[in-house]
Amino acid sequence: MTSRIVKVSILFLLGALVTYIFLLNPESAEVSLPVGGSFKAPMALVLLAAFSAGFFVMFLFSMLFSIRQQLQVRKIKKQAEMVRNHQALITSAREQLALGNFSKAKGFFQKVVDRDPEDVTARVLLSECFQREGDAKAALRILEDARVEQKQNVELLLQAADLNKELGNHTAAFDNAALVLKLQPQSLSALERVSVEAAELGDYEKAISFTKERIKLTPYGEDESLQEYLATLELAQITKNSEQNEQMQAEIKKLLKSHRNFAPALAALADIEKETLELDEASRLLSMAYAASRDTEYLKQIAAMWLEAENPNRAIDSVKAALVLKDRDQKSDVLGQLYLVKLLLHLEANAEARNEFTQVDENMLADEEQRLMHALIHARILQKDGKHDEAFASVFTVVESPEALPGKGIFKQGGRHSVDNDHRWRTKMKEKLRSRKQPSPRLSTP
Repeated sequence: MTSRIVKVSILFLLGALVTYIFLLNPESAEVSLPVGGSFKAPMALVLLAAFSAGFFVMFLFSMLFSIRQQLQVRKIKKQAEMVRNHQALITSAREQLALGNFSKAKGFFQKVVDRDPEDVTARVLLSECFQREGDAKAALRILEDARVEQKQNVELLLQAADLNKELGNHTAAFDNAALVLKLQPQSLSALERVSVEAAELGDYEKAISFTKERIKLTPYGEDESLQEYLATLELAQITKNSEQNEQMQAEIKKLLKSHRNFAPALAALADIEKETLELDEASRLLSMAYAASRDTEYLKQIAAMWLEAENPNRAIDSVKAALVLKDRDQKSDVLGQLYLVKLLLHLEANAEARNEFTQVDENMLADEEQRLMHALIHARILQKDGKHDEAFASVFTVVESPEALPGKGIFKQGGRHSVDNDHRWRTKMKEKLRSRKQPSPRLSTP
């Protein structure tokens, strides 16, 4: 009832307003048309017609604007829905990828790529599916297809570099990494890749140049491994370019001024000295290499050199001299000491071997492998003394020690098994064994 009253009131007011306009404008007016000609009409009618026309045009524009706005809202909602579906597909695909279901993951990622060919993340993950299945060529093809439209995408270039390296195509890997470096000149990752690939290609000059750039960009104090890598490259370049021993010797000595006590360089100098039969100098250099690296390989080279020279006593003395600590703060090298014992046993110096073995600190043994080596050498000493039962017990004690339980020590499961997985596996196995110990239901009293 109220709405009817309002509508009638509005109509009454409009009628009154029109009548009032007619009363105020009783004279006639001449209206000229743009196409030519004119006509006469009451002034009030002309005013009302002009007002109505303006109102109609405004109403029309308002309707068009409203329709356009509704279409845009609908489009935005549709795009949002597509994005939600897109993300849902990617989430499902990544779940399958994490579970190792590569076929399902590939199907989901392929749908994403079909819907949005510019989705780089989906292409990279699709490529990863093929890579983890062992099909590096197919993985690379997917990345190359993506690069047709996105030639300067850093992620695609880096992934392609890694795949080319896996396929052994170091030239392509270098080119991919070089493109990344061109786009990101201060990228440590790109510099590392180009330096490594240049070294693989035998272009040590470029590899050295890129490594020096990496060192400049690396915070001070964190470049020790890079300096060692640089020294390795410089030594490889010297070995490649030097035609005579004298030239190589001079270049290596120059290298050692920049990289003091670089063990491989010292060993390379020792090789030159061995060729000229300067065995004392070669032994000294190998001892320096061992002192710098604590790598028992250099002790083996010392011993082998003197044994080939038919001087076993010098072999023993040189290895012993190399093991002497130069600094009070240094700790004894257990592996070096064990090697000395093995050398003495090999040369049938059993009493001396036994004496050296007693000086090995068992607390310094770092892992199960070293403890087993220690036990084997001990067993060998006991065997040489005719104590065969004790020798067997020495090894058996380590193999069956309380620490060497399933999942630990030399029985540790490798591969994908984590500590949590091992624990769950053992729990399941215990439950299964307990169920086996229970009597069969058939034997129960009804």
